[in-house]
Amino acid sequence: MTILQMQYFKAVCIHGSVTRAAEELFVSRPAISRLLSELERELGVTLFWRSSTGLALTEAGKIFYENCCDILNRIEALEKRMFEICQIKDDYIVRVGLTPATGIIIFPQFYRSFYAAHPDIKLKVVEYGNERSRQMLAEGEIDAMFTSDLAWDSKLCGCHYLFDTELVFCVSKDHHLAKKSYVTVCDIKNEPLIYMEKNMQREGEMAELFASHGLVPQVIMRTAQISLIKRLVTDGSACAVQIKDAINDGENIIGIPFQPKIPIKIGIKWNLSAEKNKKFNTFLEYVKRYEFVK
Repeated sequence: MTILQMQYFKAVCIHGSVTRAAEELFVSRPAISRLLSELERELGVTLFWRSSTGLALTEAGKIFYENCCDILNRIEALEKRMFEICQIKDDYIVRVGLTPATGIIIFPQFYRSFYAAHPDIKLKVVEYGNERSRQMLAEGEIDAMFTSDLAWDSKLCGCHYLFDTELVFCVSKDHHLAKKSYVTVCDIKNEPLIYMEKNMQREGEMAELFASHGLVPQVIMRTAQISLIKRLVTDGSACAVQIKDAINDGENIIGIPFQPKIPIKIGIKWNLSAEKNKKFNTFLEYVKRYEFVK
């Protein structure tokens, strides 16, 4: 039995599907199925009842799941402790959280510039949905996060506005709306939408906007992979609502502004305890001076 097998097993239990677990873990579906089959053979028990309607844990599976979660939590706690020890003896690592969208529109260019100026400061980057990132920031698991959720307030965190952008409606270049200068909610009421699995930060706002017109967004799929969103929008299988420049390139994917405009403010939040470290303060000051919008 390996840690990887337990991680895959846990993911399948959480999502109730091998396919969704594969998307979450960024691995192929056959790879997960193979490891689970090997795990069942090794343990000599059946962990899942398999049917046309999905997967369900057997009694043995339920027992294994409880113990599997306990083991993985202990491993995570041990890794966290070792990481803390590593921080003490090594150069300080600034732990930065990104959401899928901010990771694309902000980080690549910023990182190249920051590393050129401060090669002695290491950045450890993690990408999670906004709710998980909030929790990690408040608990000090990450030092800072780039986010569009500036309205969220916490006495434990500082906040600095960086620049303005907006939500756009993303379609393929051959879509019937591609040449419009703007769209309204009514224009897109029947369009098939693909959303991020862990809820985009403005999903509630979009739902309210649709509801104000007596409409419901036609969400046909959720995924953890922004690359999959780009693929499905490019080939015309679906449309997406994303922060401007997250997936639209003006060639294969066209980002159409909404009317009225749906503004987004991008900024950085940080755990105030991180300010005790001089190298984090160097990182934060660099962020505040950096020109994210040229």
